[in-house]
Amino acid sequence: MREIGYDRIRDAVQRLWVEANTVLGEDVRAAVAQAAQTEGSPLGRELLEKVLESDQLAWTQGLPICQDAGMAEVTIRLGQEVHITGGF
Repeated sequence: MREIGYDRIRDAVQRLWVEANTVLGEDVRAAVAQAAQTEGSPLGRELLEKVLESDQLAWTQGLPICQDAGMAEVTIRLGQEVHITGGF
């Protein structure tokens, strides 16, 4: 049987949740920047530029990229041979 500490799971989920809400992938950032340059609609261009602005704020200030990130639901499948120690 394998044992894994509750703290290890909690810390990994926390780290990944923060990263998912504050880091925009370089490929996505480049695609949004390209779309902002080629967007024909002034409103569309402004919205794409706001996405890039939010990304910059998230990067420099540790804020979520989107202020309406919603709630996290995490499901962990461990199997029969894993036991969590140190908490629930």
